[in-house]
Amino acid sequence: AIGTIISAIPDKHIPIGSGRYYADGVFYRDSSRGYEVIVAPIGVWVNELPKRHRIVRYQDCDYHECKGVWYLFDNHNQQYQVVSNPYTHNPS
Repeated sequence: AIGTIISAIPDKHIPIGSGRYYADGVFYRDSSRGYEVIVAPIGVWVNELPKRHRIVRYQDCDYHECKGVWYLFDNHNQQYQVVSNPYTHNPS
């Protein structure tokens, strides 16, 4: 859950910049008490998603959703980018 503090992040984590990390679909940041689970930062790129994600087709795009986080795959970068939920995002 967001705000949960853990003493150690999983061994297979990836730094995503500024004291933030990604592991198996969960995002963390450094905290004075350990590592805090945070909301997925929009715009962050990750190399892989957990095996248990789902693909949702929305307005001709294949979105990937896992644990409430939405991603779009970029063929050029060969990475997934965290994006807003396409069903609730209302661009101005």
